[in-house]
Amino acid sequence: MWIRQRGTVMKPTASALRTGGCMLIALLSIVGVEQAGGASIGLFSTPDCSSCNLAVSPGETGRFYVRALTEGIPPEWGFTGAGLRITGLPAGWLAVSLPNPEATLSVGDPFGPNGARMGFSSNIPGTCIDLYTVSVTATSLFTEGRLHVEGVQSTWNPTVICPLFVPGCLLCDFDVCVDGGTLFINSAIECSVSIEKTGWTQIKSLYR
Repeated sequence: MWIRQRGTVMKPTASALRTGGCMLIALLSIVGVEQAGGASIGLFSTPDCSSCNLAVSPGETGRFYVRALTEGIPPEWGFTGAGLRITGLPAGWLAVSLPNPEATLSVGDPFGPNGARMGFSSNIPGTCIDLYTVSVTATSLFTEGRLHVEGVQSTWNPTVICPLFVPGCLLCDFDVCVDGGTLFINSAIECSVSIEKTGWTQIKSLYR
């Protein structure tokens, strides 16, 4: 538990470089993910990834969910982890982040300057995968607020900073950069989303 007041990149290991054909396949797959534009780490007020509006009055505590949206990630890759940082918490507000209890690795603070990373021992299925549940307490009146998912340093290339996924396939020795979502706090902007009925291009427009 932690309490506290953007493209696709890879850097393969030497062993992966020796398997040129496999790396070519992986490289083509990465380009495919980038073009699909579906994968992202989103912030939602509902656990089913259906809304990104959160209303919290002064003195009250609200809850939101950090979810991995894996649309566009090849099934043969799978999903075993993520890295992210959340910005935009109003000054003085309190956030308590609880990682998915099934995670075998959880380090860092999602609201800290270096962000957080999470890992699972096996591939996690689904398109709305639980990463963190966050309770946020409003200590003051704040309207038109926005929390946003930013990046962390890539494992394989320290010069790259992005929200990232960790694939689970045997030859996937790389990080995959994905989009970062936005949570609108006490906002007049309606940003309801539907995984089934709304195209990911439309959903991504909310994340800019």
